[in-house]
Amino acid sequence: MGGAGVFKLIFACLLIVFCRTACAGEPDLSFQAAARNLQDSAVALRERADERPTQGPLAASADEIYRQTVELTDRFGHTPADLPADYATVLSAYNTKVIGILARTGTDDKGAKTFAPEDVQVTRDMALDLEAANHATKEALAIAEPRSAPLVSVTVHTYANNKDFSGARIECTPRALKNTPPNLFVYEHISSPFTTRPLPPGRYVFSAWLLEKKLGELEMPIGLEGQQSQSIDFPLAAIQ
Repeated sequence: MGGAGVFKLIFACLLIVFCRTACAGEPDLSFQAAARNLQDSAVALRERADERPTQGPLAASADEIYRQTVELTDRFGHTPADLPADYATVLSAYNTKVIGILARTGTDDKGAKTFAPEDVQVTRDMALDLEAANHATKEALAIAEPRSAPLVSVTVHTYANNKDFSGARIECTPRALKNTPPNLFVYEHISSPFTTRPLPPGRYVFSAWLLEKKLGELEMPIGLEGQQSQSIDFPLAAIQ
């Protein structure tokens, strides 16, 4: 194996280790560490996108992800260790998504970097999700001045055939991760017909399930005006 082949093999091994570490979930990852990882990945994505002039929109989204993460860190990076873990969960999931985009980046016949068409939309959604979270936390601080980043108590009410429906499992995930299973958050209790869970503010896609059957999907902004609680009426598919 030539020198170039050895280098490629070493790089591939390092990338696999890096991705496995980043994708492992790291349940005890701090908010600061999660934000720092996402910032680093956004910088890497920007540099990779800059290698191809036609990837201006992707580079712009990477810049915005970095800027919004820095703003969120500046607002809450000094907070105590009891900062809600769900914030780190979201940032870590975004970081895993960006690393995935970097890992599958290809090259065209001229050696320029190429990206999948959906990458631009995903990174744009990610930047918008972070912008929404920043706006919401800023509003919440102005209203209540919480000691740490606020969570929104989100109550979901399920109904079908114009009647209350109990027994649905409610899951949700940030809009940017809509097509990246599994969903990031699962409500602990099935609907009866109400169920409640705290969530970081942002833009979410909710889904309702009966065992493994999907009963419905609903996109909903959460806490964008700084509110501490929010209710959602979730219409389900007709139940036979």
